[in-house]
Amino acid sequence: MNIYVRHIIVLLLASVVLHSCHNAKYHLDKFYDKGGVITCDTTYINTTDTLTIKGADGKDSLIYIVKNIPTICPQATVETRWMVRFDNKRFKDSLKIVSNMYADSLKAAIKNNKIDAKTNRVQIKEENRSYPWWMIFLSVMGAIFICIILTKLLLRP
Repeated sequence: MNIYVRHIIVLLLASVVLHSCHNAKYHLDKFYDKGGVITCDTTYINTTDTLTIKGADGKDSLIYIVKNIPTICPQATVETRWMVRFDNKRFKDSLKIVSNMYADSLKAAIKNNKIDAKTNRVQIKEENRSYPWWMIFLSVMGAIFICIILTKLLLRP
């Protein structure tokens, strides 16, 4: 019975190992879906070779040859959680600054609009003062007075 339990445990562990992980293509597609980009940058490594050549006079001379060897390896950028938090905080602070700038300009625009509206009302009042309202009032009152007098005269037997 002990052997069967071991076989069952080994089978369960093997099935977990074989079926729990995705292949590399799944993880790469997930990386691309989240906006990841892989760029291969070519970096050059300077190597120096030394050659010894016997000259015409029989002495050795050293020649240094510098070669640039391209190596294709992506260089990982390491961002710690602290760096990400700092970047996010700086971004939020810049958004606050911009929103405060627009809030101030909006307040100033509303204030100017109120001042403009007030000056427009004052201007309308000035225009209305110059209009001869008293003449219209007197003419209407005179017309009513004439109508009353005429009706009394005409209704008299």
